[in-house]
Amino acid sequence: MKNNKKRASYLISVEEGDHEEPVNKKSRSLESCNTSASSTTMQQVVLPRDLIINEILTRVSLQLLVCQCRLVCKDWQRLTYESNFILTHSQRTPTISGYLLWMVGERDQIYKFVSFVNHDDQSPQPIPPPPPPLDLDFLPLTPEEKLSGIVSSSSPHGLFLCSVSSRISFQTSFYVCKPATREWRKIPSPRDTNDLETLKISIVVLSQQQQCDPLHYKIIRLGTTTRRCSEMMINAKFRNSINYCYHLDCEIFDSNNWEWKTLNSSVGNDHHDEQLLLPSCFNSTTATSDPGVLVHGAVHWLSFNECEICALNINNGNWKIIALPRDEQLRNEMHDYVSRDHGADYIYAHQMRLVECEGELGLLYLGFNKRLTLELWVLKDYSHYHWNVINDVETITWNKIYLIDLGPGYGKISRLDLNCSVLQLYTKDIVLMKIEDEVIWYNHKTGIRTLAYKIPSGYWIQNVHPIHSDLLPCNM
Repeated sequence: MKNNKKRASYLISVEEGDHEEPVNKKSRSLESCNTSASSTTMQQVVLPRDLIINEILTRVSLQLLVCQCRLVCKDWQRLTYESNFILTHSQRTPTISGYLLWMVGERDQIYKFVSFVNHDDQSPQPIPPPPPPLDLDFLPLTPEEKLSGIVSSSSPHGLFLCSVSSRISFQTSFYVCKPATREWRKIPSPRDTNDLETLKISIVVLSQQQQCDPLHYKIIRLGTTTRRCSEMMINAKFRNSINYCYHLDCEIFDSNNWEWKTLNSSVGNDHHDEQLLLPSCFNSTTATSDPGVLVHGAVHWLSFNECEICALNINNGNWKIIALPRDEQLRNEMHDYVSRDHGADYIYAHQMRLVECEGELGLLYLGFNKRLTLELWVLKDYSHYHWNVINDVETITWNKIYLIDLGPGYGKISRLDLNCSVLQLYTKDIVLMKIEDEVIWYNHKTGIRTLAYKIPSGYWIQNVHPIHSDLLPCNM
């Protein structure tokens, strides 16, 4: 009877507690042994889910991180773009993250790789060993040849496209290379290399979600000879805004076929021939060495007059024009004239640079009006804007992420084109800038400016090429 009471009281305590099933005699005999173990288990610290995810993602390969993990959910995407995450990931994995500065002097040119990883003294991880020498000296150039252009890709493979010109034959050769592993391969030259003016050239790595062997990439080259187009060839929608159009040879090199092909289509009008007909801003964009910004399957360039953005779809040759942010400051003219005792001094009032910001199209704006200010804008709802049309300010939505006053320390800078410029956006918080003869990392959250490199006397920065690359050899 006593045993039944004990059994009943035990069952009641279980049912009122954890709602477990009744135990048998064997399990009851182990009760005393499990009591201490269960109490120990209850005292164990449960790690936060976000911390576990962070620890895992900071150890995956760069390709897996960029091509798969960022596509899982918005939380993972947001996490993997944070400054601390990128820093920790670069230290825990065989990854190179930074920029290759291409500097030109009167007689020669030099290269310098700068990385934020080596400049953060508060990093919880030990500083990794220095990366292998990142330069282009491994290319098989003869004494008569020199590099005439460099274009970097935005893939985790860290590919570069280099054009080499000969002083004797005046011919141009092209090499695809990976500076992180010092691999290179010469590719065929496009047709009429020396007859047509190259407006833009970009390299894009395809099928990044899976490991390709050999690596699949495309090179897009826009070349043209301009001529006045009749009004009959221009869509009526553009007659008031476009007086010229340009027949472009759009040549695409496909590494799978190992040959150049001309994209035979005509977009934006009813005229059909073997060339692309694009708005005039495609012929007035920035320098040829500017690879543009690749987001959403299209390459984007800022027009020369800084009034609009030109985008070209890499798959079908469709284009779109995107208006810049609608803001009183951005509507200022590109330059001002300041009257002084000795005459008029020509200065730039602002500078713009297209950037990729967490997978979206961004715009860095450096303004000078008594004080130096820095703005970051991000285009909203990219997929809502139509191809083969001009998306004007009435249909475009830009979000201003921040407006930063860089302080009175730079108040005396009067020529942004020479003394101050924005080079690249490392993360949403950190911007690579040039202030006089110094290249600095500027963290807008902390206000800290960290020296990355001091430019030698007599040299100027020709271009800045991002490198976010693994150290794995790739079959090009």
